[in-house]
Amino acid sequence: MLSTTASHPRLTEEGRGNVFRLIGRDDRQGQIAGDFLAERWPRGKIAILDDGSTYGAGLADQTRRRLRERDVHETLNARYPPGADEYAALVGQLQRSGIEVAYVGGYGPDAARIVRTARQLGDTVQLVGGHALGMPEFWTIAGTAGAGTIFTGRRDTGLGAATAGAVAALRAHGIEPVPGSLAAYAAIEVWAQAVERAGSPAPAAVIKELRDGRFATVLGWIGFDAKGDLEGGDWQWQVWRENGAYELLKPALARMN
Repeated sequence: MLSTTASHPRLTEEGRGNVFRLIGRDDRQGQIAGDFLAERWPRGKIAILDDGSTYGAGLADQTRRRLRERDVHETLNARYPPGADEYAALVGQLQRSGIEVAYVGGYGPDAARIVRTARQLGDTVQLVGGHALGMPEFWTIAGTAGAGTIFTGRRDTGLGAATAGAVAALRAHGIEPVPGSLAAYAAIEVWAQAVERAGSPAPAAVIKELRDGRFATVLGWIGFDAKGDLEGGDWQWQVWRENGAYELLKPALARMN
C-alpha cells in the first residue's frame, strides 16, 4: 500500500510492514497547528472544531494537546455534523463565545460551508485547518468567502519546472493537476522503480526495495523510514487567495496580532 493522503499516525504505527505513505503525519500536523495558534493568538479566543471522523477528531485532538502544552487553552470545543447545508447554529456558538480563530478538524466541503455561513452572518472569524482544507472542493463551495483561510499543506514542489512533464501528461488525459494528483503520480514512479530494482513485482521483493531505497520522482527524492513514513514528510502553511488559488503563507502575513 502506497498512500498519498492518509495522515493518521495509526496507519504506520500498527506494524503492518507493507504500508508506506507519501504525506506527513497528523501528530506532526497537530503540533504545528498548536504552535501556530499559541504563537499568534496567545490571549485570543480560540475554538477547536471537528466532524467526529477518524481524521478530523484525531487532528483536533493533536492540535488541542499541543496548544495546552504551550499553556494556551481554547475557549470552545464543538463537534459539527458533516454534510450539513449550512452551519448557522455552529457560527452562532462562535459568535456568542467571541471566537477570533477557529481550527477545523474536518474536510474541505464542510469547512467551506462553515466559513461561507460565517461571512453571510457578518462574522470575520479566522479559519485555520489541516490539509483537507486544500481540497479543490473547498473553494468550489466557499468561493470568495474562503479567501484568507489558512491550512497546513504537504511539502512538495508545486507546479514548477520539475513537474512540467507530469503536468503535461496529466493534462493530455484531461486531468488538471493538483498536489494530490502529483503525489499519486509520484507513488506510481516509486512503485515502478522498486519493481525494476527488485526484478520482479513479487510483494516481498518490492517491499524490501521500498524499505531500503530512495526514489527519484516528480516531487523530488522520496524515501521511507522503518515505519513506512515519508522521510522529511513535514507540512507548510498555505493560504487561499481571492483568485481561488492558494500559496505559501508568508511569515510577515502569518502573524495575526
